[in-house]
Amino acid sequence: MMTKPSFGILFFGIIWMCITNVDAQLPNRVKHMQGTATVNGIEVTVTHVGEINTSGVEYYCDGQTGPYYFGLDYERRYGNFEFSFSPPISHVTIDFTGLTGDSENMEEMQVFINGEHYAIPEPGKKLCEDLAVLTSKGNIRPCRDCGVSGWKGTRIEGPIEKLTISDTILHGTPGGVLFALYIGDPVPENNDEYTAVKKIKAGDIAAGKGILITSTLIATATLSLKDKFENIVSLEYFKINDEQIYVDARLLIKGTYVLDIVSGEQVEKQKLVIE
Repeated sequence: MMTKPSFGILFFGIIWMCITNVDAQLPNRVKHMQGTATVNGIEVTVTHVGEINTSGVEYYCDGQTGPYYFGLDYERRYGNFEFSFSPPISHVTIDFTGLTGDSENMEEMQVFINGEHYAIPEPGKKLCEDLAVLTSKGNIRPCRDCGVSGWKGTRIEGPIEKLTISDTILHGTPGGVLFALYIGDPVPENNDEYTAVKKIKAGDIAAGKGILITSTLIATATLSLKDKFENIVSLEYFKINDEQIYVDARLLIKGTYVLDIVSGEQVEKQKLVIE
């Protein structure tokens, strides 16, 4: 004879389903494996290094992770996925799964934001496996001898133009890792403080191209170049005329720089972006 569930059990079940449903329906999940697609009004470009696997990923962890499954390149012993966002995004949320490690096999995941290593400050929450291990450097390793491990809910605030997630094989032949990626809203660049924004690709610089800067202050100006951390960076250029210079950017790495053009009490700021 079937018995009717008590109100307490029924209430708990409803709350649990609601919580589970909220977790399962984070918006703006990125799913394309390569190329460019629009997600939440943002152009998301995906590239990868190393071997990947797409077979059966949709069934792993009840579809709560993936489709990004990599870390299987045992010759290179390294792989990554790189995501570029245009415009930049407010934040990302990442769920990691499938890490494996024991006395013979070990791998480590790292996250890079806008080209800089990001130290994850704390572990996430349990998803469908044992909890992975957060290293002292803010990277992720599998728990030893516990099968597979990972976590959900690593949220990183932006603005974010580029996200790279890598997996390095430290020894042996671990089984690779999976992750799901959710993105926030677009963050339009605020260029009001700059008189000009110059963008150039690193490949064009390597091919010998420079950056043309135009300003009516050039003739009497003092010039200085700073990186995003406000550090002074070596500036090499030659003067074309009293209103133009040509910046040689071959010694600059990818990133965002600010060129200060100062003449007396007049100051111009121009933004230089090397992509």
